[in-house]
Amino acid sequence: MATIISNQANATYSFEGSNQVMRASSNIANTTLLDDYNIEISLSPHNLNFSNNENLTYSLLIRNNGIKEIEGLNISIQSDSQTTYKEGSSKLYSDGIIKDLPPTNTEPLSFYISDTLLPGSTFLLIFSITTSTDIPQDTLYLTTTSNVNITSRQTSENEQASATLPRLMSASLNITKSSSKQTIQNNEPYYYTINIENTGLTNANNVTITDTLPEGFNLETITISTNNGSRILNIDEYSLSDRTLTVPLSNLGIDIAPLSQDIIQIILNGTFYIQ
Repeated sequence: MATIISNQANATYSFEGSNQVMRASSNIANTTLLDDYNIEISLSPHNLNFSNNENLTYSLLIRNNGIKEIEGLNISIQSDSQTTYKEGSSKLYSDGIIKDLPPTNTEPLSFYISDTLLPGSTFLLIFSITTSTDIPQDTLYLTTTSNVNITSRQTSENEQASATLPRLMSASLNITKSSSKQTIQNNEPYYYTINIENTGLTNANNVTITDTLPEGFNLETITISTNNGSRILNIDEYSLSDRTLTVPLSNLGIDIAPLSQDIIQIILNGTFYIQ
């Protein structure tokens, strides 16, 4: 960081007829002493939020605010959650040229930039990571540290930047279907059961279930069960066209609550008859 050098002049004086010593001060003259080596970095996510098992892209901007060029820059990036580097995603923008910059390590994610960074110039490093399938927290925190060794001074310069992303409050439906029997005979009672649960974090709205029924299955009734009880659907509450069944749950006033608070069950009752 540049150093501000401040200087001020003062004067004391007296005048005839007064025994007091008077004082006067000048304005403060400031001079900025530029650093030989000064690194500024900023980390910016391209995404507005994150979900589990999702690719996230970041831009790391590195600026040389010093008055001497920098050669050899180490970058280390760490996350507070389980993430992995997306293979082949990292690119370095330097002096109008774009090139691949593979990481030197992936745990933690690390890069080495051998290009020369001139005073007043910038590097832009873009990379992507993939979140795991089971991040529990609602905020993803990423921090990066830059380090440049300055041989002539036997010292190093370090700078940190960080970025946070909130979790996307999304719904995620899990649907399972089972049959009542493994073997049947013609005209034997038979039913399918469809279970629907929301494993996401917010309500699933406007849910529509479609199912192409197999040849020979004669649908007789549809029973739907929620936390509020069970009932048989009226014929105007679903449609069946060319064996494709459509059940718009929103027309039934059903939104599926998150975190498996609700499990919607649809039972398709009927018989098989194949000539």
